[in-house]
Amino acid sequence: MKARLGIRLPLALLIAMPARALLAQDVPAVSTGAIRFYVDHASFRGSQGKTYVEFYQMLYADQLRHVTKDGKQVAIFHNSALLQDERRNEKRRREWTTEAEIVHDSAGVSALAIYDQWAEALAPGRYDLALTVADLHGSNQGRVFFTFDAPAMTSEKFEASQIEFAVSAASGETNARFVKNRRTIVPNPARRYGVLNPVLYFYYELYNLPQAGAGQLAALYSIHDQSGAAVKTFPPIAIRKPGTTAGVVHGVEVSTVPSGIYELSARIADSPHGEVVELARAFEVIQMDYLSGPSLTPEQSQQAGRLLKYCATPEEYQFYQRLSATGQAQFLINFWRDRDPTPATEPNEYLEQVQQRYHYANEHFGWSTEAGWASDRGRVLIQYGPPDDIDRHHAEAETVPYEIWIYSKERRYDFAFADLQSNGRFVLLHSSKEGEVHNTDWRRLIKRL
Repeated sequence: MKARLGIRLPLALLIAMPARALLAQDVPAVSTGAIRFYVDHASFRGSQGKTYVEFYQMLYADQLRHVTKDGKQVAIFHNSALLQDERRNEKRRREWTTEAEIVHDSAGVSALAIYDQWAEALAPGRYDLALTVADLHGSNQGRVFFTFDAPAMTSEKFEASQIEFAVSAASGETNARFVKNRRTIVPNPARRYGVLNPVLYFYYELYNLPQAGAGQLAALYSIHDQSGAAVKTFPPIAIRKPGTTAGVVHGVEVSTVPSGIYELSARIADSPHGEVVELARAFEVIQMDYLSGPSLTPEQSQQAGRLLKYCATPEEYQFYQRLSATGQAQFLINFWRDRDPTPATEPNEYLEQVQQRYHYANEHFGWSTEAGWASDRGRVLIQYGPPDDIDRHHAEAETVPYEIWIYSKERRYDFAFADLQSNGRFVLLHSSKEGEVHNTDWRRLIKRL
């Protein structure tokens, strides 16, 4: 299966966003594991009383091992989906392989978004979907599990499908998988807009149109914040009635909407016949104000970029360094937002916690011209948090000062630091943590000559 490659975007993207209470169960899902990907869905009316549920997937190609095929670089991954009903009865098992060509830019960066889509015809009800993505030419994989509802759409009344959010809605049939009503609708499984996607594109369907083919409908769109207050309203848009059903594609500008969680509301009215249908769905806006607003000072913004070296993966940090100043700012917006445990609230608790570690390191671990955050102890504190226990040893006749930081909440691992020159500068000699310096003979190094 060939997949669509999107424009180059920052690596770190969203975690599942919280929505208002009425949409608490209707949020995108994000995977766990070495491969991060995002899944969303939308329900439409099917045939014979079934609901046609589309699933949308997005991941970044830089997470996959690239191979050469027919003279081109490609990324190939295997998808395995298991669909179960509320009683854990297997309803559908699907496996397929996705292949995407990798196109490098002038900087050699290949962080391209890969979009995919598939659908199932389901009886109305609640279901669980488990989806695993595995790199065919590497060892990495990721998995997502989420619950969703397939609403009944068998009424003879004027009604609508769910909203599908999209990153683009182009005229023509450039990719058959994403075509609806002669338009190519590329889904946005993250439902994130703003500085990266200033136009919120969306698609929905209308059923049982009153007096099909006669007159027009009027669509009123508005954006509401979590309190229900209208943040932005748009002029009415006329929708023609091509028959008993209609597929609607529209886009609204959100470049001036501040960062936050919102709800897109649509009210479609056929005034002459007194028929109205309403639909709504949550989405997120991320703007430059996320890092430049009142919650972060310019100094804190600078720290946020500096701390990436410790908090990001090596691949993410390398990607960040290659970006322009504007690109780095956009990357920071997404990176720190992704790790915010409560993105609906003003402060980013995770970033605040990391910054507290940063300040503590500067106050306690600095040495000569070396800032505390750049020291070995500062790096470990920022990256892993405060240890659960510290075994300190002052200078003795046979050993230099040293200390062992012990972490034991999830599983035990430790870090051994020593002041080898007895000048106050502690360096990391050994750790039992994977990926850290490992030297089981470190105690020999702390002995005085």
